[in-house]
Amino acid sequence: MGLVTWLRSKLSLRKNSSEESTIQLLRKEIEKLKEENVALKEKIIVLPEKNNEKIIVTFFDENIEEIIIKNIRETKEEICIAVAWFTSEILMDELRDLKRRGINIKVIISEAKENNKSIYKLIDVCNKLKTVVIPKRGNKSYSNLMHNKYCIIDNKKVIDGSYNWSKNAKYNLEHVIVIKSRTVAKMYKNSFEKIYNNPEYYSDYEIYDKLG
Repeated sequence: MGLVTWLRSKLSLRKNSSEESTIQLLRKEIEKLKEENVALKEKIIVLPEKNNEKIIVTFFDENIEEIIIKNIRETKEEICIAVAWFTSEILMDELRDLKRRGINIKVIISEAKENNKSIYKLIDVCNKLKTVVIPKRGNKSYSNLMHNKYCIIDNKKVIDGSYNWSKNAKYNLEHVIVIKSRTVAKMYKNSFEKIYNNPEYYSDYEIYDKLG
């Protein structure tokens, strides 16, 4: 083999090796992008498809307990409630009236000391009561709570905001929004059911049914 031929063969091998390395790098990059794409898709909040539904949103920062009472009295079939603390005797009485009317009542509260005295009272006024315990994470000095504060009425209306259904909340600076929309109510109901039914997505949650 002549020198020129030998050099050509070496250069060809290097070229092929370089091309293969480049291809391998590109393949790795493609796989990385695929993984990132999957991760991004998992994080995307899927908004409902556009429809012609009129969504009515009303904001309240005064007389909030009265607003809640007015709206829950309009319940015809079912109310689903997820609040961190539920200690208001007034709102309990309203639920008791709903139960007498045959309304299906589901309540989720946090397993917190603030609710200790309320649990058995709530059992009497609810069809189902569940309390949520979340194992401590991050700063171990603090408990982690189911900290939602909303209710879903007849799958067509939502009350949400900063307001816990507690005795003291009426004395705080708080707010709620009342949303009239089946589309929005469905989004909230899906979230409620994730907690209430304790699927694998919420495997770190332990849900105790106080009714046994």
